Formats: sequence, C-alpha cells, structure tokens
Amino acid sequence: EIFVVDKNNIAVSGAKVRVYCSPPPCDVASTQTSDASGYSKHEFKLPAVLKIEATATVTITNNDTIPPTTSTATLLGEGYIKLEEHETVQQTVTMLKQ
Repeated sequence: EIFVVDKNNIAVSGAKVRVYCSPPPCDVASTQTSDASGYSKHEFKLPAVLKIEATATVTITNNDTIPPTTSTATLLGEGYIKLEEHETVQQTVTMLKQ
C-alpha cells in the first residue's frame, strides 16, 4: 500500500504510482492511480525491495491576483518499499513540485 502526499502532508489524488524493480532486467512492476485519499494498492507474490515513482499534474490557483490565476505544476515523489511475504506493507511518498 502506497500513500502519496504533498509537502504539506495533504493526500494527492490522481497520481500515477509505479512500483518496480530497479535496476533492470527484471519483470516486476505495477502501476496504479491514487484515490482521493492518496492511496494505491499494489500486490506482489514474493519478498522484494522495489522502487516507487509517483507523478501527478496539479492545478494551482493564485488568489493574490485580481482576477485569480491558475497554472499547472508537476509533482514527483520517489522512494523504496521492502515487501515481506504474507504481510501488508505501507509506505508514504512525499511529492514535490518540479
């Protein structure tokens, strides 16, 4: 289970969360989209240490201008997760603006 949050610890929904082995060659990967709680679930059968990469495009509203303006930004987060056999493992990844 992966939870993705921004720098303010707020859940990021709609993030593309990829969990995979690195470096290649190996054939273990899962890509899911985070839900409204910033949660994505990935299932693997064997213990492993896998890399996590999360990306999202978010809309930013600047209310300091008249009229307010909006722009988009790309958020990126990375990390690793150690999978244990017959256990649910959780990892939180903090996404930062690029």
